[in-house]
Amino acid sequence: MGVGLLFTLLVILAEILGLLIVSLMVVLTNKYFGGYAWDGSEKQFNLHPILMVAGFLFFYGNSVLLYKIGAGISVSKFKIKMAHFLLHLLAFVCSVVGLVAVFQYHNAQGFGNARSLHSWMGLGTVVFYGSQLVLGFLFFLYPRPREEIRAAVKPVHVFFGIFLLGMICVSVLTGLTEKILFTDQGFDELSPVVIVTNIFAIAVVFFAGIVTYIVTSSKFSALTLSRYDQLN
Repeated sequence: MGVGLLFTLLVILAEILGLLIVSLMVVLTNKYFGGYAWDGSEKQFNLHPILMVAGFLFFYGNSVLLYKIGAGISVSKFKIKMAHFLLHLLAFVCSVVGLVAVFQYHNAQGFGNARSLHSWMGLGTVVFYGSQLVLGFLFFLYPRPREEIRAAVKPVHVFFGIFLLGMICVSVLTGLTEKILFTDQGFDELSPVVIVTNIFAIAVVFFAGIVTYIVTSSKFSALTLSRYDQLN
C-alpha cells in the first residue's frame, strides 16, 4: 500500500471515529441521560459532556490534522493556520460553555465543585488549552516574532498539542466513568448504557491514537511537510 493511500485511509478512519464519538455521546446524553436544557437540572449537566466531546475531541482532533490534510491538498500556509486557529477557538468556546453548564448545575443542586480527579484534570486541560491557544496565536499569527524564534517554538507547540490530546482523553474517559458510577446501576450489569459507554471509550482511544500517528509519523511528514514548506 502506498504512503499516500495509507494517509488517506487513516484520515477517513479518524473522521469516521470522530463522528462516531460525537454520535455515541448524543445517544448517551439524549436517550439514556434525559436530553438537554438550561435549567439547573440533570438536562443542563448533559450539555457538559456533549460540548466537551464535540469541542475537545472532534474539533480539536481535526485542527491537529489540518496541517497534514492542508499540505496534502496544497492549501496556503495562511489558510491552514487560520483554519487551525479557528477550530481551536471553536473547541475552546465549547469547553467554556460546557464548564459554565456543569458549574451552574452543581451550584443549583448544592453539589461541591472541583473535588474529583476528573474535575481537576478537566480544569487543568482547559487552562492549558487556553494557554496553548493564546501562545500559538501570538507566535504564529500575530504579531509573529522572527523566523528563528518561531522555528524554535514550533516543535514545543506541536509536542504540547499532542500532549493536550492525551489530557483531553483522560478527562473525557474519567468523566464518563464517573457519570456511570453515579447512576443507580453503575457497571454492575452489561446494560445498553454500559455497552455504549465502552464502545465510546474504545473509539476515543483509537481516534486519539490515529490522530497522533498521522501527525508524528515520519513517512507522512515526508509526504506532506515538504509540500507545506513550499506553499506561500
